[in-house]
Amino acid sequence: RMDYNSLSGAIPPALCELTLLEYMSLLHNMLEGTIPTAITNLFRLRDLDLGSNKLTGPLPSDISNLEALQTLKVAGNALDGSLPSAIGNLPSLLRLDLSGNKLIGELPSTMGGLMQLQYLLLHYNEFTGAIPESIKDLSSLCYLELSHNQLSSSLPTSLGLLPYLAYLYLGNNQLEGPLPSTIGDLSNLQVMHMPSNQLTGPLPDTIGQLTSLSWIHLSHNLIDGAIPSTISTLTDLCRIILNANALNQPVPDVFQMLTNIDTLRLEENQLPGSIPTSIGKIEILTSLNLSSNSLEGTIPSSLGTLSYLKYLDLRLNQLTGTVPATLGSITELQLLYVDSDEVTCGASGSSCEVEQISWTAFCHLCPDFCSSCTPPPPSPSPPPSKPNKPPCKPKRAACPRKACPKGKWCIPFVRSCKGYKCM
Repeated sequence: RMDYNSLSGAIPPALCELTLLEYMSLLHNMLEGTIPTAITNLFRLRDLDLGSNKLTGPLPSDISNLEALQTLKVAGNALDGSLPSAIGNLPSLLRLDLSGNKLIGELPSTMGGLMQLQYLLLHYNEFTGAIPESIKDLSSLCYLELSHNQLSSSLPTSLGLLPYLAYLYLGNNQLEGPLPSTIGDLSNLQVMHMPSNQLTGPLPDTIGQLTSLSWIHLSHNLIDGAIPSTISTLTDLCRIILNANALNQPVPDVFQMLTNIDTLRLEENQLPGSIPTSIGKIEILTSLNLSSNSLEGTIPSSLGTLSYLKYLDLRLNQLTGTVPATLGSITELQLLYVDSDEVTCGASGSSCEVEQISWTAFCHLCPDFCSSCTPPPPSPSPPPSKPNKPPCKPKRAACPRKACPKGKWCIPFVRSCKGYKCM
């Protein structure tokens, strides 16, 4: 193991003569040149990590000679050329990371032969063409990262045949067509991340079957129709990001069950109807953006129960009435955007163009609005620092991973009452 050094030049040929070698890591050096073809003579090699160097050229075409290989990581180099079809003949491979290179061409259908593969990371390359149907054969895959390429065509329906897939990253490609209904068969999916594509059609109702989903990010696509009411079953959702699409049906009033959401972004769509009052049930919501739609009616007073809300944007809609006085009780609110032509400021009836303001500044602009509100207590003065001692740093609490169900990870979740959320 010779990683995190300042090694330069080409990979020494002598390393390729160590035929009993099982582990080679040259991570984070300044190695240049191509990967020597003689490296495929290391038939006992299980882990090969050449990441974060300056290697160029293609992968060796006879890479399949490394039959014992379990980890192949060559991320963060300047590899070019296409993936050799022999890549699919590595029966023991568990992790393949070729991200951050200049690889081109289509993904070979032979990749379906990697039946033990758990992690496939090919993001930040220049791959083109369709995601091969043979991806269904990666029956052990749990992490698929193909974002920031030039992949096109529609999503394969066989994508739903990956029983262990938990993380799906396909953003910043040229994928088109609708989300296949089979995506609802990904029962272990936690993250669906496909922004900045050309996806069309409505969201399938089967999305409500993804009961492990915590993050859905489909912004900057061409998705139209309605947000399925079946999302009410996704009680683990933390973020819904569907902005910059063509959604054109009223927002379903089903948020009373989605109490773990901290970010809800639906701006830049064509949403009609009123703001659902059930949004006020999302206790830990910190960011709500409904701007640039066709929403009508008044701002619901239930939004005032969102005690952790920091960002609220309701501009460029057709809302009327007054800013509800209940918003004055949100002491965390930092940014509030509303249109001043139709929405007025509480009892004062004055014009209220409010942006980039704090709670106290809002009260300053609209005194009648806040006349019945209790201002937040002043921040306590910091204790005087002792000489010759640096300020103390807060300690992060230990993660009670054992409290989570089997097969789940525990991550810090600041706004949760329990402090943690099982993933």
